[in-house]
Amino acid sequence: PGLGKTITILSLILQTFGQSTERENGVEAKSSVTNDLIIESYWRENLVKSTRHKELLDFCFKLRRSDVDQFFQFPVADDLSPDEILNYRNVVKEEICLEDVTVNIQNNVYG
Repeated sequence: PGLGKTITILSLILQTFGQSTERENGVEAKSSVTNDLIIESYWRENLVKSTRHKELLDFCFKLRRSDVDQFFQFPVADDLSPDEILNYRNVVKEEICLEDVTVNIQNNVYG
């Protein structure tokens, strides 16, 4: 018991480096694994829902503490002139601040 997740992670690590434990027609299989797939697998396999929530909150609070100038704490649109908002919207398509992320975590938006 408990080795399934370990094997999955080891397999993904091997695949990341173009390695595999499987053979196709006597030749080592090559596969490409994206960082997104590795993160998704780790997210689903290792961070069960009960620990995921705590881990995300802890990480978000660390980010918030490191933002001493509070550039990312709150929505910036409230502090911008109309011209600045237009420029900002051209660059940032979907704005989010650390306060919103914290609320989303508390509301289990991220699964």
